[in-house]
Amino acid sequence: MAVFRFLGYVSSDLGDRAMRPSLVLTSLAVAALTPVATADILFSDTEFPTAGWGVESVLIGGGGSATNSQVLSGGNPGAFRRVDMTPGPTVGDAIYTLHRYGVTTATRYDPSTQGAILSLDFSIDVRDVVAAGAATNQKVFFGAKQGTVVFAGPGVQQSQTAHFVPLSFTNITAASFTAVGTTGSIDLSAAGAPIRFGFITYVANTSGSFLGRSEYDNFSVTIHQAPAPGSLALAGVAGVLVSRRRRR
Repeated sequence: MAVFRFLGYVSSDLGDRAMRPSLVLTSLAVAALTPVATADILFSDTEFPTAGWGVESVLIGGGGSATNSQVLSGGNPGAFRRVDMTPGPTVGDAIYTLHRYGVTTATRYDPSTQGAILSLDFSIDVRDVVAAGAATNQKVFFGAKQGTVVFAGPGVQQSQTAHFVPLSFTNITAASFTAVGTTGSIDLSAAGAPIRFGFITYVANTSGSFLGRSEYDNFSVTIHQAPAPGSLALAGVAGVLVSRRRRR
């Protein structure tokens, strides 16, 4: 919700207390038309119910398979999401699996009605379970889907750990995303189509087709909205009016 500030100016020239017309008009224009701030929007989940997450995979080469489930205890804390992934049998086979947060319109972001996105922050806790027999090159990325295209944002190579490790990325912009398995660019402007955010799990066959298991908790995405169109221009006009008034 935009917040507006009303500014008033009072004159004491010649002993009167009349309001200066030019400054009053300037103040009204700034107060009525210029948002002082935009609110961040937060999407987050710590429980990962199966019904609240969509899943889809993009296969590279022979691909592979992925399954996921909600585990009710043992997370950081409480419930968490477990993902089992197995790459295809040929070296180079890989699979990207997007886990989309939410299944309603309230859990997606529509730039055309909610405003352009200035930047994004993403965080998640990761526990990479030791693979049976060989490393499977597991990675996790910030993920998004716009239209029919899946986009991978910043990501990291996961390390095998016995406990959850927090991962975070800040100041993510459109240039931070790459289309998975196709071409195209994500559009975070007010002209962009609705976007659903989530995270991407990735596994590739580098030395054999072995099951890899990773676990995730405390998913969070913060959307920093861009200033409302025209607000900076209006503020500039107000400054010009004030400047002209002072030169008289």
